[in-house]
Amino acid sequence: MSAEQFQLAPRVQTALRDLTEQGAVQHHRQLFADLAESEVRLRAILGSAVDGIVTITDDGTIHSVNHAAEKMFGYELDELLGRNVSMLMPAPYNADHDQHIQEYVRSGVAKVIGIGREVEGLRKDGTTFPIELSLSEVITPSRRLFTGILRDITARKQSEAEHATLGHILENSLNELFFFDAETWRFVFANRGARENTGYSLDELCQRTPLDLKPGMTRQELNSHLSPLIGGARNRVTFESQHQRKDGSTYDVEVHVQLAELRGRAVFVAIILDVTLNRDTQRKLVQLNQELEERVADRTKQLEAAQAELLNNERLAALGRVSGGVAHEIRNPLNAIKTSAYYLLETMPHDEKLREHLERIDRQVEHASGVITALTNFAKMPMPLFAAVSARELIEQTLEQTRVPANIEVDNGVETSHIISVDAVQIRIVLRNLIVNAIDAMAHGGRLSFRSTRTNDRIEIRVADTGTGIAPDRLQRIMEPLFSTKTSGIGLGLAIAQSIVDKNAGQLAVESTIGMGTTFCLTLNAAPPSA
Repeated sequence: MSAEQFQLAPRVQTALRDLTEQGAVQHHRQLFADLAESEVRLRAILGSAVDGIVTITDDGTIHSVNHAAEKMFGYELDELLGRNVSMLMPAPYNADHDQHIQEYVRSGVAKVIGIGREVEGLRKDGTTFPIELSLSEVITPSRRLFTGILRDITARKQSEAEHATLGHILENSLNELFFFDAETWRFVFANRGARENTGYSLDELCQRTPLDLKPGMTRQELNSHLSPLIGGARNRVTFESQHQRKDGSTYDVEVHVQLAELRGRAVFVAIILDVTLNRDTQRKLVQLNQELEERVADRTKQLEAAQAELLNNERLAALGRVSGGVAHEIRNPLNAIKTSAYYLLETMPHDEKLREHLERIDRQVEHASGVITALTNFAKMPMPLFAAVSARELIEQTLEQTRVPANIEVDNGVETSHIISVDAVQIRIVLRNLIVNAIDAMAHGGRLSFRSTRTNDRIEIRVADTGTGIAPDRLQRIMEPLFSTKTSGIGLGLAIAQSIVDKNAGQLAVESTIGMGTTFCLTLNAAPPSA
């Protein structure tokens, strides 16, 4: 090498070094540009992804979150970055998450990485929801990252639950449900109702066709029913047929068939109604409907009667309150009139005409006083003090306190075992009223009888006479206050009796036939057995 060449060598080396450095700079610039472009593309992909994507470090700290994950959990980005990922998990999963990561870092044994699984997510508002999680690992020279792809499967879970519910309903339906192949006609499914009613197992049915259950139907006849579904002329057909069970017995059915798709193949869906059972049900429904109408009519009558009774009681109570308020003011003048009449009777000459008028005054004063007393007693009627009482003894006690004419035969046939739960004093008032009314109805003698029957926890006492009876138009008003079938009396006895019976949780009813007599039915609670 010449001296000149030797002198050029350093220059060439310098030039080459400069070129190399310039190339490296250009290369690095290109790498950074490519990296920036890749990052932009990656951010665009992550930002537009429908699934949530969360990246965490090996200590569980959230490193990055895409927009879908923010929306999924209800957080803003700055609320998530730098926080532990356990904030997105409900208990008890959040307590063990960091420990699972550390165990994996130490052992290298993956339990969930690369394996999709279902977990629970926790939103910002505290609600939980199902997630399908796919987890992957990225190891860089400086750190280890884990990326989770999250999919909200709430809708899928709801759909699965709905399908499971529908499947349960179909399987357990009392109606027979069959699926059979549209080409081979072989059964592919039969619900429990179909299996139990026909007596075949599912495996046995899957070896059969509808023709095996319809001995009286030919292939041509069945095809004529099904062909409109294949051609699309109709979406459902209905026809009647007869099914034969495994044991050979038959039953009439109504068949409803539709064409559907099951796992990619066309199938006929047949719903079978047992017409025999259906007809029995329809007949029972008609009967029940008639009974219901009768019950409604009876209940309406009861409500009307109860309303009328309530109005009567309110009217009677109002009269009682008024009479109670003015009783003192009225009784004083009445007492004065009675005293004066008595004085005149004792001191005046014995003039028959005068005596007749004075006695009439005395009777009317007694009548007016009786009206006031009855109303006042009703207004002051206390709530009953319930106790166990023998119904028979209660009647005997009332009879002892009542004068019964010799021409009236008394027959107390009430069972000695019938013990009622009532206020004895109040019910004696009721019985006395019924007995006196019966006596008044048998002016020429007759028979007064008492009977009792028990139904469950109720005891009915029947007080019957053989008197003149009550006309139907009067019978309807017999319990009204101030209404009387007798020429004497103020018409409060039965109204007061009705009120007492109501307070004692009982019922008072009446039956009567002109010329045959009247029966009052007093129904009361039976006393519970003594301990």
